[in-house]
Amino acid sequence: MHVASYALQAGVAKLNEAKDLVDTLKKKAAEQSKILAEKQAEADKSLAEITETMKVWNGWCNSKIIVDNS
Repeated sequence: MHVASYALQAGVAKLNEAKDLVDTLKKKAAEQSKILAEKQAEADKSLAEITETMKVWNGWCNSKIIVDNS
C-alpha cells in the first residue's frame, strides 16, 4: 500500500508541475499577444501612412506629366 501511496503522490506532484507550466505559458502567451497587437497596430499605421504618401506622390507625378505635356 505504501508504494501505491508514493506513486499517487508522485502523480499528483507531476500534475501540479504541469499546471504550473501551463499557467506560466498562458501568462507568456498573453503578454506576447499584447505585444503582437501593439506591433500590428504600428504596422497598420505605417502602411496607411505609406499608402497616403504614395497617393500624394502619384497625384503630384500625374499632374507634373500633364503640365509638361501641355
